[in-house]
Amino acid sequence: MSVTKWRLAEDEFIRGIDFLESRFEEAQGEEDWGEETDFGNFCEIGELWDLVNVAISGVPIPTQGVGGWVVLGGDALGEVGEQGGLITVLTRQEVSEVAHFLRDLSIDSIVTTCGQLSNLPDFVLNEVRQKLEDLQHFYALATREGHLVVTRVYGP
Repeated sequence: MSVTKWRLAEDEFIRGIDFLESRFEEAQGEEDWGEETDFGNFCEIGELWDLVNVAISGVPIPTQGVGGWVVLGGDALGEVGEQGGLITVLTRQEVSEVAHFLRDLSIDSIVTTCGQLSNLPDFVLNEVRQKLEDLQHFYALATREGHLVVTRVYGP
């Protein structure tokens, strides 16, 4: 399973799930997601999604609270693509709540004190740390720009 996020304006969102899926497909084929590219509004969590969730909430798939929205998103828009493929959405208010939650999070503290991550190699811990920093930046920008956030979950 893999996870990609996209912060976008309401006028893009209302174009529907087929448009959203086509943009996610385009993004998957791109090498460069820098801020000055067509995909600067995307954030790749990839296959580390479960470890990022563990770092935040202590479980791979949190079911309640703002911590559960960070990686997998909010309400399901529908199934897409392969079996297990899904697109979820967070409203502007929910995005703001996630940004606030992440802003107050001490990444170094949670990565070094989370018992479930303690046996992982340093390079994996560094990747988890980087994904958390990417998410902090991503949600801060989404909040500042009044964006919604859609999440594409790719099945197993």
